[in-house]
Amino acid sequence: MTGESAHRFVVHDRDNIYAPAVDRALRAMGLRVLKTPIGVPQANAYCERVIGTARRECLDWCIPLNERHLRRVLAEWVPHYNRGRPHC
Repeated sequence: MTGESAHRFVVHDRDNIYAPAVDRALRAMGLRVLKTPIGVPQANAYCERVIGTARRECLDWCIPLNERHLRRVLAEWVPHYNRGRPHC
């Protein structure tokens, strides 16, 4: 699979919804669990902003058929986001 690789990390905050059993199951799948720092709610803000913008400006307008299609759609959207639109 060209351009694709297995996932290696799962990033989540320290919310109680992520029980220790979830982390153990993720580790058993060969994933490394990364948690956001304690007491720093804005630590994930930049990532959430980009994901939200991609969803609103790109993915709300089409339904990706599979991961390959999603990657192709986002590959076309990223240059537009970085160069073709105003950043206020």
